Amino acid sequence: TVTGVSINSGYTGGTAIITQSRSLTVNGNFGQADGTFTGGLDTIDLNGSLSLTGGTFTSTSGNLQIQTSLTEGASGNFVHNNGTVIHDNASSGDQTWNMNGTNDNFYDLTLNHGYFLYIASGDTFNVLHTLALTNGYLESSGGGSKIAVDVSNANFNNIVIGQNSTAGSIVSWTWSFPGGSS
Repeated sequence: TVTGVSINSGYTGGTAIITQSRSLTVNGNFGQADGTFTGGLDTIDLNGSLSLTGGTFTSTSGNLQIQTSLTEGASGNFVHNNGTVIHDNASSGDQTWNMNGTNDNFYDLTLNHGYFLYIASGDTFNVLHTLALTNGYLESSGGGSKIAVDVSNANFNNIVIGQNSTAGSIVSWTWSFPGGSS
């Protein structure tokens, strides 16, 4: 467990690669401005935000838990690594994930909180495998932002909506399927 992680611009330590070798809990924010972070198999639990303004962040192939916001700058690169991203915002209120006009892919995504998760204007947010809305709300914040679940992928399993008494919701969504939309 650490208080925070900051990989600053100009980071060139070793070959500029940091590799996760065990579970990691960050009781604050994880910021990356340069270099390469490579996740392993274990959980990464961020009890704050993930800010990726530069470099490459390859997530764990296990669970990446983000309590608050995700911000990706034009020079940042998020790689899903076939892992699950869990937005487990326990008490921080509504959040906006801002990929700064980029197209981000998530393998599995779970929302498990009672708030809105907004996708910033102009961003494309793709879920390639399973979207689970256990609790909370997922919404485009308008202005050309897109939320997509790739049902053409052979590995696509399901969309799970509302598994408990305060069911998850998708607000104003267009469903696109091969050969048309609904």
